[in-house]
Amino acid sequence: TLKHTKGGGDIVTSEQFENFELTWDWKIATGGNSGLKYNLPDANKAVGFEYQMIDDKAHEDGLKGGARTTASFYDIVPPLPDKAYKPAGEWNTSKVVVQDRKIQHWLNGKLAAEADTTSPEWAAQVAKSKFKSKVGFAPGKGKIMLTEHGAETWFRNLRVMVK
Repeated sequence: TLKHTKGGGDIVTSEQFENFELTWDWKIATGGNSGLKYNLPDANKAVGFEYQMIDDKAHEDGLKGGARTTASFYDIVPPLPDKAYKPAGEWNTSKVVVQDRKIQHWLNGKLAAEADTTSPEWAAQVAKSKFKSKVGFAPGKGKIMLTEHGAETWFRNLRVMVK
């Protein structure tokens, strides 16, 4: 088990991935916020897709709902309303599946959100997000990052399968 604490910094893969399936278990402290970013062409800029991991019931972003809650494509695509979320302090199991720029976010064995990043709908959602002016935002290949947003977050059983 990896325990991320405030000031611990981000953890980034050295390898880049394009088509893959990534699974991991995680839990977050009450009121916490974290995420798993992927398709990062440059980890120093941290501009890529983010699987949001947050205390939906106590963090200010989580309380906003929509694309700021657990299992969302952060600030772009909200999760389904009936996602299988376990609250802060409990272990969740997540999965990201990326195949030919089609992406799925899973939470505790249930599909939570999906997107086709080649579609006009995706382009419209990005245009409404905070990433609208980011040049080269999340291309089809990049590194994976466990983010540190100042909250205690635990990770275990991280597995990447290249497709």
